Amino acid sequence: MRNELERFYNYISSVERYSQNTRQSYQNDIDGFASFILVTYQISQLKEVTHFHIRSWIVTLMEINSSSHTIHRKISALSTFYKYLRRFEGLGIDPMAKVIRPKANKRLPVTVPKDELSYDQILGTAEPDGYSNAMARLMILFLYTTGIRRSELININEADIDFSRMILKVTGKGKKERFVPISSDLVIETEKFKLLKKSSLPMGEENLLFLTLHGKPVYPKLVYNVVNSFLKTIPNLERKSPHILRHSFATHLSDAGADINAIKMLLGHSSLASTQVYMHNAPQRLKSIYSKAHPRAEKEL
Repeated sequence: MRNELERFYNYISSVERYSQNTRQSYQNDIDGFASFILVTYQISQLKEVTHFHIRSWIVTLMEINSSSHTIHRKISALSTFYKYLRRFEGLGIDPMAKVIRPKANKRLPVTVPKDELSYDQILGTAEPDGYSNAMARLMILFLYTTGIRRSELININEADIDFSRMILKVTGKGKKERFVPISSDLVIETEKFKLLKKSSLPMGEENLLFLTLHGKPVYPKLVYNVVNSFLKTIPNLERKSPHILRHSFATHLSDAGADINAIKMLLGHSSLASTQVYMHNAPQRLKSIYSKAHPRAEKEL
């Protein structure tokens, strides 16, 4: 079992180019399923699993009050694994074919109120004291004003920023590139940060924009801690991860009437379905558009 799992994990990393976070999530979910069938049914080979075993696993997840979002994520990981087994490992029948996914509860993304994400709120009224604070504030600005992922932020090179055209080149999932506009304020803050970095850090070969005080690339946990510390200052916020700033970026664009296809391009989504979660305000906006544009709107409403 272990060999085929390792081959699958290597496949999604090297061929499908899933991010390290996604690979780890898949590994945790599938390893958890493998442990379940081994302990519960004494099955050590995942090719021997049937839809009955998978249904039993789902019921167990529901009994321990796993959220519908978590269950769907685990099922998706297992489905991808069995598709791999059929394609590359000679599996005959896909046990996922007869598995019906439980209905998922619709969950709106957690966002930060717009007035809590102004430049003054993020940068503060005083000048940042020291390199680490300046970097933390610029990270938050990038995450919110461009909507990029944490992994994309970590991999920004100075050469990816076209200061004259105010464009950021982003390398996303699967090494796909997209271009995101940046504001003049962000350009100014980035140029100031580059000067501070040059005077604060030892000379190195790294071209990355964000480096630690030792001149090393920043890492996911550091970015998480930076954002978490900032979001802790905002009351009544359920979650405090970097992805909340990405949700806020997209939701605030949608609230302002931005086209869903434009939001999709800015976020780097491959499917429009991933972007539609940010259109939860669509009925109200459509009603407003209708009332302003249709000649019979006033009488109809």
